[in-house]
Amino acid sequence: MPLGIGIDGCRSGWAAVLIEDSLETIELLLAPNITELWARLQLDCEDILIFIDMPIGLPEGEQGDNNTHSFRISDGDCRKLLPTKRKSSVFNTPTRQATYSQTPSETNYAIVQKKLSKQSENIIPKIREVDLFMKAKLPHGIQHQMEESHPELNFQRFNGNIALQHNKKMKEGIVERLLILQNAGIPAAKIELMLSQARTNAVAKDDILDAAVLALAAYSISSGIRPKLKVSPSEQYDYAGELEMNISYC
Repeated sequence: MPLGIGIDGCRSGWAAVLIEDSLETIELLLAPNITELWARLQLDCEDILIFIDMPIGLPEGEQGDNNTHSFRISDGDCRKLLPTKRKSSVFNTPTRQATYSQTPSETNYAIVQKKLSKQSENIIPKIREVDLFMKAKLPHGIQHQMEESHPELNFQRFNGNIALQHNKKMKEGIVERLLILQNAGIPAAKIELMLSQARTNAVAKDDILDAAVLALAAYSISSGIRPKLKVSPSEQYDYAGELEMNISYC
């Protein structure tokens, strides 16, 4: 049974990396949607921690039904922990109303007077998918098992808190991140095996590496190797206080 799972969105759906009782037992799992991924994971252990690179908890503005936040403090606090050239990897989270709108940027502006970047708009289908999934699973305690995290921040932490030098899409960036995972204890052969599953228009190498570092972070926390940290000391909640809006890392 895996102790740490990392999930990242990809072109074909979702990429999940599972780490079981040691870093030797690591594998990649792909699924077209989050519901099918969850079913295939067959999770029945409370000790499992799942980190996902997707917003959990969406602001709704001052007139919101589930919360009255106009923005997420955790987005800004996460940027503060990253170097200048990596801050753009943290997108502004759209409001829930924008996430379900046919005109998301215009709707977001109407709610909080801010338009959305193209990057934010591009991931709205994934944000909406996770939002619906979390809402449906709240009665079953999903909020205690799956948490939002950020790959670049975790890579930096496993790199001695030293900023990474290369973009993750570049060949040098792939090698840089691969070496960080290897130095953290994941066998090089296991990483290469997962990367060999990369396919154009399905899952990219950087998607796999992002899921892997999230799994490594979750495993490190679950197994007691590292403490769980949160980017924001101030707490914001969604769905009437049931769902924390924060970003976890180790």
